[in-house]
Amino acid sequence: HEGIKVTYHGNSEIPAAIENFVHGKLQGERIILNRNGYIVKTENYKDNLLHGKVIRYKQGGVVLLREHYQNGLLHGKREKFYAEKKLQESGEYVNGSKHGRYTWYYSDGTVNTEYVYDHGLQDGEQKTFHSGGELETFVWAYQGKNEGDFTRYFANGKIKETGEYKDGLKEGKWLTYNEAGKVISA
Repeated sequence: HEGIKVTYHGNSEIPAAIENFVHGKLQGERIILNRNGYIVKTENYKDNLLHGKVIRYKQGGVVLLREHYQNGLLHGKREKFYAEKKLQESGEYVNGSKHGRYTWYYSDGTVNTEYVYDHGLQDGEQKTFHSGGELETFVWAYQGKNEGDFTRYFANGKIKETGEYKDGLKEGKWLTYNEAGKVISA
């Protein structure tokens, strides 16, 4: 097929997809619509591979997902949104793998989780947060495995649990504390 191609939902006059073909391959923007005629996704192609921005929408035009592809692989910034338009997660991809800081958010916009990645593997500081924004857990990762000291905190900032990881496995003595700071298990 060459040129603009429009496919329809069943026997309706409402388009399901609008695409462009050059030399038999998808090229440029592809628009996907639902049965009500609302755009639910726009994609960009180069030689049949996703290449450029991809946006997914909720009915009414609210952006749910915005990501970038290069030669069929996620490459660049990726943002996912709650239906209420607030950011749900955000991070970078390189050649299809998470790379750098990747952040997840609670629906009120406060940070839930921050992980650091190196070509798809957790590598660096890994943190989770209580819904009020207080640090909940902290550990380092190296090549996809937790490594070193681990600490879990109560929302009031007091230590709840401590221990150590080696090659991704718990090692040695792990301690759990109550909110008064007393060891309740070892």
